[in-house]
Amino acid sequence: MDCKIIEVSNTTTEDCLKGLTCANEEIALFDFGNVVVQKDYSQNVSVRIISGGSNFFGEYVGRGMLTASIQGEGSLAPTSKVVLRTIRELSLNHVNGSLIIVPANTGDLLNFGVATERALNDKIQVKLLAVGDNFDNKLPRIHRYGLSGVVLVHKIAGNLSEEGKSLNEIYSFCEQVVKNIVSFEIISSDFDKNKDDTINKLSKGGAKKIFAKKIITHIYNQHPVESEQIIDEKFCLKTQDRIILLLNNNGGMGKSEEYMLFKKLLSVLEQLDIVVERFYTGSFLKCNQKVEVTLTILKNFDPQVLISLDDSCRAPGWREAYQHSSLSFTNPLTGNLRRRDRLTPPIRGPKLSNREANVLLLSTHFACDALISCEQQLNAIDSGVGDGDAGTRLKYAALVLLKRMNADKLVSNYPFTFFESLSKLLEATVGGTAGCIYSILFEAAGNCFGNFCEYDEVTPFMWLKSLEAAGRALKRYGNVDFGEGTMYDPIYICGETVRLELEAGKHYIEAFGKGVAAAEEIAQKTKKRKQKYPDSGAHAVGIWMRAVVEGVKLRCPIE
Repeated sequence: MDCKIIEVSNTTTEDCLKGLTCANEEIALFDFGNVVVQKDYSQNVSVRIISGGSNFFGEYVGRGMLTASIQGEGSLAPTSKVVLRTIRELSLNHVNGSLIIVPANTGDLLNFGVATERALNDKIQVKLLAVGDNFDNKLPRIHRYGLSGVVLVHKIAGNLSEEGKSLNEIYSFCEQVVKNIVSFEIISSDFDKNKDDTINKLSKGGAKKIFAKKIITHIYNQHPVESEQIIDEKFCLKTQDRIILLLNNNGGMGKSEEYMLFKKLLSVLEQLDIVVERFYTGSFLKCNQKVEVTLTILKNFDPQVLISLDDSCRAPGWREAYQHSSLSFTNPLTGNLRRRDRLTPPIRGPKLSNREANVLLLSTHFACDALISCEQQLNAIDSGVGDGDAGTRLKYAALVLLKRMNADKLVSNYPFTFFESLSKLLEATVGGTAGCIYSILFEAAGNCFGNFCEYDEVTPFMWLKSLEAAGRALKRYGNVDFGEGTMYDPIYICGETVRLELEAGKHYIEAFGKGVAAAEEIAQKTKKRKQKYPDSGAHAVGIWMRAVVEGVKLRCPIE
């Protein structure tokens, strides 16, 4: 049985990957985490293409496709530590960089995002591309998660890497691919809606034909507006469009049904005079268990698309597998990094005076006290939509942070080092999605300071840039935008307000005070329909922001 369609609950991820290496002599496992890698990756100077997550991509590792795939345990995303270790291993003695391609699913995106930010702090060339291809023209692209379209992106990126393209060139082209790709989820009940049971028993093919037409006509525009007027988030097909189809059998259909549906799709497209230049059908990717089939449509917007798809590769998931001569498990590759993990953050970037460092510590102390005192309030707010433990998680993190500060174990003279320490601590103590989010926030904030020279003076605008960098990272890896009622809203509005106030010549304390007031106000507006309370994450941001600004005002009064 193909490894990617085995239920993970019936076996272990490690055993699955070991079985994969038995079938392919050109790949191996690293001796850390569940990481499949090309054996000869160190001899290849081209850009590394990395993927992974909660889906199984091990069969797409091979020349012309992925350099490595990082698999999580079961249906979980891999940890940021394993992802970062992989990036570092593949970047050792390699200068051309790495492109990470992941489906835009929350867990995958956040964990890979943490690792990407930390790799950037290590001055490693790396870019992350999220593939959100599930179709919904009613919602903006930012709400879409990943389906089978990521497989086509893997193939195109792998070919561009083999051709010697630079990291920026591959990223830019694949970004255009993502904008021109959509996927649909298909389940059996879709064929049976509003249909007479007797008719369905006589002819399931008729139901498939009707559903195939429904899919295509849903995105078919007979009279498209001028291209410059088309909203970027909307995806539509029109006559003479040239497309690539991928029908991914998720294990819920027999081969006869799979090909029957595919034939109906081709028939509908032919009637609309839409040109299918390439088509693929089979089991490419295991998606949600409830989904039986996914259909991916890629517009051919550039001749390079077909060149990349047609070029041969040595990944068994894309073409016939290269069988191992024996069933013995290949010995794992030992990593070459001498320093396997950065135990303590390095000293980098501008230095604060002792007085400024004391203000930073006091403000952090105020924030911790505020979160501890608001534990029950945050739990009550979170109970409406979450597990009701948001306050307890943040309280625990605050207690650990206070303990470290009281023991003088935090470097406070260097904002870069201070924020990176917070990033690691919060990821470990808060845990879950919230821990990842806070880790990304402080990692990006620290990265901003790390890009300045050690002799630069720390100014209010530098702190503002750090806040804005944290907001951008949350938007990118959290897959959120302003106005969607998340903790990104108060962070974004605070940065916008502070910038306007500083540029108007206001004192920095007054400017930051107004920014925090705006954040508190917008946090209260994150309450969604039929909910009693605002978003707990947004409310928590308002709490610790207010505490921080009060701590600064106490030690730095406006003269």
